[in-house]
Amino acid sequence: VKFKTSLEDEDQSKFQNEATVMSDNVEDVKAASTVSVQRGVPLKKTVKGYNGSTQTITWEVQYNYNEKTISRADAVL
Repeated sequence: VKFKTSLEDEDQSKFQNEATVMSDNVEDVKAASTVSVQRGVPLKKTVKGYNGSTQTITWEVQYNYNEKTISRADAVL
């Protein structure tokens, strides 16, 4: 048996799953498991390079690596 669900709580990092198999004339069988979700950070900026002659820094920006839903109006850097 496989079970799939979407994660709707964007802040929760652990999810508890429980299942019970029931049948006539047989004792119930229960199982439980905890699943951890790891998310990245909302905003990260790192230096990718530096040009000493022009004193120019090249940056890399990682945005929404925590995979939250962001409305179009709020998706501004």
